[in-house]
Amino acid sequence: MLQSKGLSRNSWAEAINFGNYIVNRTPTKVLKNITLEEVWSSIKPDVSHFQVFGSEALAHTPDEKHKDIESKSENFIFVGYYEYQRIYTSST
Repeated sequence: MLQSKGLSRNSWAEAINFGNYIVNRTPTKVLKNITLEEVWSSIKPDVSHFQVFGSEALAHTPDEKHKDIESKSENFIFVGYYEYQRIYTSST
């Protein structure tokens, strides 16, 4: 995942956590198409928030934190999830 997205090896922990997050919310044949999350919590997980690891994103910069000639957004790279929140890292 890191090589295909051109990310440094410093992001290996995020890549492993991302993979675990996806696997735990994906059905398996061993459990007869039930997810590990569903077995643990008895609730079918919502996967509508899934995004591609390493995808580019833009975050809005509040008006008071940038000058008139500066960009109103900052570039980031999506690297995972934390308690149903998306985690991004700076692309610079």
